Amino acid sequence: MARFPGRLSTGEFLKPSRRQFTIGEFPTKTYRSMAGTVSRRSFGNKAYGHTLELEFQNVNQRVVAAIFDHYQEQRGTTIGFLLPETIFAGYENPIFVSKSDSKTAPVTDVTDRMRKPDRCEWFYLESPQIESTTLGLSTISVRLIAELEF
Repeated sequence: MARFPGRLSTGEFLKPSRRQFTIGEFPTKTYRSMAGTVSRRSFGNKAYGHTLELEFQNVNQRVVAAIFDHYQEQRGTTIGFLLPETIFAGYENPIFVSKSDSKTAPVTDVTDRMRKPDRCEWFYLESPQIESTTLGLSTISVRLIAELEF
């Protein structure tokens, strides 16, 4: 399976300047009776539709080309991929720590902890947004969504 660019051919690591992660929803159906009472039914025990927004600020054209090429290789929003650990570098958020881990334990492999419990693969939610900031530098924004693997 393809992997989002984490390291360029020049050897430099690709790390986002900003990340925003939104936890997905559980498959639930709400039923409302004619009397107005509500009943909810869960159809699964795994969340789906996690979203991740990444921003790479003031990056050179090699970074823009790497992300653009990856988007093209995935046929836009069609083919799923994995995320490299560099995307979550420095993330020590308890959301990503399994219940069996200590709350003080550092998160070393966030990608696996996000992907394995729900068996998710990532897709582009939309095409990357590129903004030229100065000559030779750009800011690129990427929105991703995690879908359950079969």
